Amino acid sequence: MSGLLPSAEHLTTEWDTLCDTVPWATAITLAEMSTLAYSTPHNRELVLRLLGFDRIRLLDDGPRSGLVAMAEDAAIVAFRGTDDLEDWFANFDFREQTQLSDGRTVHRGFQAYYNVFADEVKRVLADWAPNRLWVTGHSLGGAMAACCAVDLVDSDIPFSGIVTFGQPRIGNDVLARRLDFATSGRYMRFVNEDDAVPLAPPGLLWNYWHCGSRIRFRDEQLDRRQGLAVFSCSAPAGEDAPEGELQPVSPDGEDSLSEEELREIKGYLKVRKQSGLDEERPTEVEGTADGSAGQPMACSAAAPGLVDRVVHFLEKRINDHSMTEYLRRLNEFSAE
Repeated sequence: MSGLLPSAEHLTTEWDTLCDTVPWATAITLAEMSTLAYSTPHNRELVLRLLGFDRIRLLDDGPRSGLVAMAEDAAIVAFRGTDDLEDWFANFDFREQTQLSDGRTVHRGFQAYYNVFADEVKRVLADWAPNRLWVTGHSLGGAMAACCAVDLVDSDIPFSGIVTFGQPRIGNDVLARRLDFATSGRYMRFVNEDDAVPLAPPGLLWNYWHCGSRIRFRDEQLDRRQGLAVFSCSAPAGEDAPEGELQPVSPDGEDSLSEEELREIKGYLKVRKQSGLDEERPTEVEGTADGSAGQPMACSAAAPGLVDRVVHFLEKRINDHSMTEYLRRLNEFSAE
């Protein structure tokens, strides 16, 4: 936990992403719950009890985990993300989609992860019958939270809001439009600076769309986007990227990884994992077409410092994804 323990009383706040103000206390509480989802079962239960949650159901199935907790009449469903981005990018084939009803498709892996807990979550919620219900998660946990929101809408189970951190896209345009309509004003995605995960799956390569409202931490400012709109891929309305930071834009109006960037990130993460980058950073990294580690960058001799700058940018894309960094930015902006 970050040190600022959340209070269950913040879960009674009305959340409306269409308002000018951001309910930071609620966002921080849900961020702390997303962080707690990474902890051991013992730690999850201990912290939840200390925070005043008197009904607790821990979700655990191998690497997948989470929690359902309730205090008074407010409940939280939080899903765990992934500790290993290299495995995440390598093992999830973004082209694999599962057909839902009415033309909606969802990423097969994300849906499969959520399905492990789907029945249990709905049974608990039916038993507890909370007046307020929040769904949250970070990274892969954010994708599971979005899949949960789709399931709750389809099951006519009301919920107060869904708030995610560093969440990837989960489905096609039909799913995005319908979820956006069903959760109008109640779905917020937080995106940190250059975090690469929200840019995946690449919306320009395959039919994946973001939906809900988005707050991006960018330097000392908040870059806000309200709801889903249809944009031209070449001219997204109201999305002026800072000079030198232009990104490919998907049909949903959000930044997207290009195929080359996806290969670079996969290759960099593989090298990082194999070489113990956290202890000693290599200065030459390149990815091959299949995402594996390649040969040292040939440009390093011709352009001293260029490779270091590239590696630094790739590091920032990974580091900006950490839940610790999301909590830091949330607390930083809430104090202003």
